[in-house]
Amino acid sequence: MPELADALLAHGQALCQLGRSVESLIPLARAHARAPERRDISIVLAMTLMADGRDAEAVEVLRPIARDDGTELHFANALLRLTRSAEALAAYDRVLAATPDRAAALDQRAIALLDLDRFQEALDSVDRALAIQPGLESALGNRARILMALGRQAEAAVWLERALADRPNDVVLNVNLSTARLLLGDFERGLKQYEWRWRLPGMRPFRPDGGARLWLGDDNLVGKTIVLYADQGLGDAIQFARYAALVAAKGAAVRLFVQPPLRRLLQTLKGVDQLLTAGDAVPAFDFYCPLLSLPLACGTRLGSIPAPRRYVAADAALVSAWADRLGPKIRPRVGVFWSSASTDRLLRKRAIPLPRFARLFRPDIDVFVVQKDIAAADRAALAGYKSVIDLSADLTDFAETAAAIENLDLIVSVDASVAHLAGAMGKPVWILLHHDPDWRWLLGRDDSPWYPSARLFRQGAPGDWDGVLDQVAAAMACFAAAGPAPESTR
Repeated sequence: MPELADALLAHGQALCQLGRSVESLIPLARAHARAPERRDISIVLAMTLMADGRDAEAVEVLRPIARDDGTELHFANALLRLTRSAEALAAYDRVLAATPDRAAALDQRAIALLDLDRFQEALDSVDRALAIQPGLESALGNRARILMALGRQAEAAVWLERALADRPNDVVLNVNLSTARLLLGDFERGLKQYEWRWRLPGMRPFRPDGGARLWLGDDNLVGKTIVLYADQGLGDAIQFARYAALVAAKGAAVRLFVQPPLRRLLQTLKGVDQLLTAGDAVPAFDFYCPLLSLPLACGTRLGSIPAPRRYVAADAALVSAWADRLGPKIRPRVGVFWSSASTDRLLRKRAIPLPRFARLFRPDIDVFVVQKDIAAADRAALAGYKSVIDLSADLTDFAETAAAIENLDLIVSVDASVAHLAGAMGKPVWILLHHDPDWRWLLGRDDSPWYPSARLFRQGAPGDWDGVLDQVAAAMACFAAAGPAPESTR
């Protein structure tokens, strides 16, 4: 009955206009069930599903009618939101085959290409969009994203500033500009703008009960108690835990809240009065601060990064137990970390496939795996490398990993928590970086102001791990020729 489908559609649209979009899905779904061929009903239902984060359902609603450029564009956008980028690209190309000057399709097609690491094609696509529609707001920010992926952060910053002139409260633009500025060493503006990250979806600010307040450097801490808490990953917590000593020096009693795998490692961190983790009761406190807001709160600039050579120490008893386990040192010992087993796109971008990384495994060094999580295929392949000793089964937390590392001479790692751990321990660490690195690694330098013992090896072009591995292999040959470090240096 067409009339009933129309009534259900009108009911759903009315609920949407009242801000009751979740409720509207019931009549819209009923309308769609009665008239699945109706393009207008399908589009309204799909758009409502996408607004509720149900992109996979939206794709299935649109798939049967994705035949004209209007519906196909919605279909492509839903696929892109699901990071089904290859399918989205094909759909955008079908839209553009029918209407080549569709700026919105060219703009979003650029993001699909970016997700597929086809950076120059992505830049060409967004430039075509801007040539057709110079004021297309999303294209300004998307062009900046692509420039950042190409390592052209200074240009990206210009485009982000241009986009923010019209959209000053756009969260993603502000966060992207903050990271571009931080990569360029502009900590004064970058750190302040980095606080926009709290408005991103999925970020959960710490909201304590009682009268505790966020501390960002303005309040006097003498005689006060402050909770510093890990707001991002394990490596981030290790890197920025160094600030506990600076906060304690301001007269505060410091309670540090970190992830459970870091409990034993950071138990004796300088400046911490009490270490807390999930499940612990948190006594009353006056202030709180996320770890990644501490550089802002402490007024850090590029030239004033607190960088003690060693601020994390392995437990002496664990170090001794690992020394017994590893036995006498005969050849130089190198710990390696090549890839997270995670499917997260950012972590996969930083990863190096084991068959490529394995060119660093030499017969004149002993190689120790110091990554805990290993993909099944990589674990099977490790058996074929006779000079490699897999320690992963015994790396139950970061205290064990630190004790193992203390018995090694060098760590070679992609951008991962183990790299931060080695740097915090003052161990020589070679960090292999993607062309578009995290902001803390800055640009164009082979050292790190955060970790004096670190040496950075960077991709010269997007995806160029072979160039990185060529540099590391040459350095490794020199390292191996020097022989093992004396046991007394531990």
